[in-house]
Amino acid sequence: MAKDEESKEDKGFTLVSADPNSNTPVQIVDIIRLTFSKDITVTLPEGGIEVTNENTKESIKIASILENPYLDKNVVIFQFEKKTVIEDGKEEQKEQNLSTPGKYSYTIPEGVIKSVDNEVFPETTLTFTIATFFEIADWSPKEANEAVTELVFTFDKEITDVNLPESGFKCFQNYQYLSPTYLLVKDTNISKDKKSVTFSLETFLTDFGYYDVDIPLGTFISGEEVSMSKSIWFNIVDPAPSFSTNYKDGDKVRIVEKKCGECWAPSGRMDKWLGKVMTIRKVFSNGIYLMAEDVHEFYGGWCWHEHMIAGLATEQPKQKVVITTDGKTTLARLYDGKKVIDRAEAKCHPEDKFDLTIGAKLAFERLMDRGDKKEKPTPEVPKTYNGKIICVESPYPWWTVGKIYEVIDGIITDDKGDKYPFCGEPYKDAEDLRHAGCGSSDLRHSRLNTFIPLVEMPW
Repeated sequence: MAKDEESKEDKGFTLVSADPNSNTPVQIVDIIRLTFSKDITVTLPEGGIEVTNENTKESIKIASILENPYLDKNVVIFQFEKKTVIEDGKEEQKEQNLSTPGKYSYTIPEGVIKSVDNEVFPETTLTFTIATFFEIADWSPKEANEAVTELVFTFDKEITDVNLPESGFKCFQNYQYLSPTYLLVKDTNISKDKKSVTFSLETFLTDFGYYDVDIPLGTFISGEEVSMSKSIWFNIVDPAPSFSTNYKDGDKVRIVEKKCGECWAPSGRMDKWLGKVMTIRKVFSNGIYLMAEDVHEFYGGWCWHEHMIAGLATEQPKQKVVITTDGKTTLARLYDGKKVIDRAEAKCHPEDKFDLTIGAKLAFERLMDRGDKKEKPTPEVPKTYNGKIICVESPYPWWTVGKIYEVIDGIITDDKGDKYPFCGEPYKDAEDLRHAGCGSSDLRHSRLNTFIPLVEMPW
């Protein structure tokens, strides 16, 4: 026990992490985030702190501190000075960021940062690098029917070096994003034309299913440029499944009216399709069906299983009018599927001779006239969030810690271009956005992500 206490004392008041930092190159810097071992107070020096590009000698000042009640008390977020621009004859203050490639440095003077115990953080110089980035053009495999022993990446430019993560590549199987495994590389081979790189895996992947593998920022190097982060995927299918499928590509099938069995999406996200007709666009040998109608939901569509399908179906008109008579009264019914949603009738006068043509015409016209005159409720426009938020925590490569993201009509876009939420209502407010993303049990939130709103200060 004494040794543990002594160890804590030795650590004292220290800087735990900096974003951006000297270890990982970035593409753009909107803010600087520092995390300390204790709660802190910060007083910027008069004139701010210079952040200088050591290559171009250009500089920008840290001029303010982000004030936000959601921020932990051991964290400080520095903001750059704003630039005055004239638009439409009016002066406006615009936020600035850093995007010019090069190595940057800044020095925090002694006494600017203190712990709540009044410990003084010493003068410290920190650095980070902004690099020019390129994308991974393609990879293989995407579908395999045997063990995956290697991953092959191709590029539009020559690769000069490879930077492998020490702990391996984070891998998720069958969408289990809270339970990653790590793929270690046994051997790396750059092709003769330097436009292809092969990773031989230390442990072969043999289990059937869907795999996501995160390739971190800067894994591949081309001269002064580094690769962007990318999430690749592939599917290992059973070449000889122990069952046969009842449907084929292009079949129109009807989904069951009531849920049964397992594998339905959490929170009822697939319920909208119950009883509906869908079109099979792909059949996997492991018995999973992909449909055409839900392709924009959840990573390209839900996985449908045999027990979820009632059988083959033919498309029926959504609405129809059925006219019947008992010889005196002619009744027109409006159906939506199997449900009657409206009706109208025409009665023959006792002294008149019944005529089906006249009765059907009158009943139909009354039914249609009633529908036209019905007051249509104005759809309620849901309240959505618009503004800027900062990513302060995320383990995923498609979110950048410290980056400012703009939310438009409740939709936020990650670094890969994917939009969130994948399904359901757009994000309504800052609290709804706090853990934006996609988790295994909540398709609108991920508890591993944390975002806070960017508060515009009046000065």
